[in-house]
Amino acid sequence: MGGSRTRLYNSSKDVVANSVDFNAALDAKDAWVTFLKLTTAHSNAANALRTKRGLAVKAWFAAQKLSATRTSTASAAAKKAAAKLALRNTAAKASNDATAAQGIADTAAAAAATASKNAGVAAANAKASNLKAVNGAALAASQSGTNHAKIVSKAKGASTSADKAAASAKKQAKKDAAAMAAATTTYTSAASKAGKRVTEATAATIAMNKSKAAAMKAHSDYSSFVTNGSALGYVH
Repeated sequence: MGGSRTRLYNSSKDVVANSVDFNAALDAKDAWVTFLKLTTAHSNAANALRTKRGLAVKAWFAAQKLSATRTSTASAAAKKAAAKLALRNTAAKASNDATAAQGIADTAAAAAATASKNAGVAAANAKASNLKAVNGAALAASQSGTNHAKIVSKAKGASTSADKAAASAKKQAKKDAAAMAAATTTYTSAASKAGKRVTEATAATIAMNKSKAAAMKAHSDYSSFVTNGSALGYVH
């Protein structure tokens, strides 16, 4: 057996080693020295493979933990983005409602202005007609002017109130539009971050799977080396 040469598998390179025979090594001093050299080299190679396996297993557990963390982070980011989207939708509805309210207020203001103008025309016409009356013309004209003055004043007041309401609605619409724009920006940012977290989680899962494969290969290399070494007479 001492003269045969068998190739033992190693993940990084092939290790060529002679088979060993303890009984034959006791026949001569040189044979014993050779036995010690071969068994030491084999032991060192086995230890190196065992160390490599240990590192691969450690990397696997680290990758597994990182993958879980990244997946959790991605899930949280997705929930945050969904919440921001809900806020953005609420802001959009408020903005749309405010714009609609502004349109209604503008229409009311225009109608009130028209009513005020028409009241003024009607008062002037009535006063002119009353001035032409033959009996009690002065008194009728005075009374008519007073009554219509009140109508005109009331119409002007309504027009002023409508203008204020329209201005207020316009201000609110502008404020809500700004809120919607801010909410949209916030959502866009959250959605972008969520996308990145998903990408990171996916990459971590891929790395985890590769790490497990590496750990399994390292164990297979070590196991094969030890098994083959045992067949050649090495004791582990």
